[in-house]
Amino acid sequence: MGYHPRIETPDMGSFLTTRSRASELWFVNNPALEQAILGYAARYSHRYQVRLYALAIEGDHIQAPADFPECNRAFFMRDFNSSIARAVPRYVPEYPGGRFWGRRYSAELLPAGDDIEDKFFYTVLQAVQDGLVEKLSEYPFYNCFHDAIWGIERHYKVIRWGEYNAAKRYNSRISIKDYTDIVVLKYERLPGYEHLTQKEYAHLMQKKLEERRIAIVKERKAAGLGFAGREAL
Repeated sequence: MGYHPRIETPDMGSFLTTRSRASELWFVNNPALEQAILGYAARYSHRYQVRLYALAIEGDHIQAPADFPECNRAFFMRDFNSSIARAVPRYVPEYPGGRFWGRRYSAELLPAGDDIEDKFFYTVLQAVQDGLVEKLSEYPFYNCFHDAIWGIERHYKVIRWGEYNAAKRYNSRISIKDYTDIVVLKYERLPGYEHLTQKEYAHLMQKKLEERRIAIVKERKAAGLGFAGREAL
């Protein structure tokens, strides 16, 4: 499959996807790695003034719909993906080494607000679409939907590993706390709903999500497909 055009524009959103080498499942059952990835998303979305609408950390890939008003998508993805690639060996002892990402990231352009909204629900409903759970409440891992619709900000710790390791060579007594930043991850409201109160927006998004979830469940069951369920996960 070919790559989407690499166009940087402040007038269109982007749907970003990056997969691990050979689609290996390194993002499964690893809360520490999950927290690190969310921290990097917070750090770099703030640094590059990215409007992040959602973020999904799946077994072998990460995806997100976002806007880049400063036309710096390439810089954001460079820093975000390289930080994750360095973090995996740190949090996954069995990782064999070598290149982590399978290929460069995909960036599908989202021309209008409806396109961003469609990819927002596609992202938050990944666990249902993939047959992992029938309801998001059954999913035991990270899902951004609640935070995104209620405007909740979460704080994460991000360690400046390069600075810390360099300093430690000359002083073994240094504290890692001195090289740890607290960053804030916040999702943007979908375009076109600015006039709603937070409560009105959240309730409307919950209604829209449930309609899409029911349609996905019906389609899977009609095809003879089931769901793994929380216990299996």
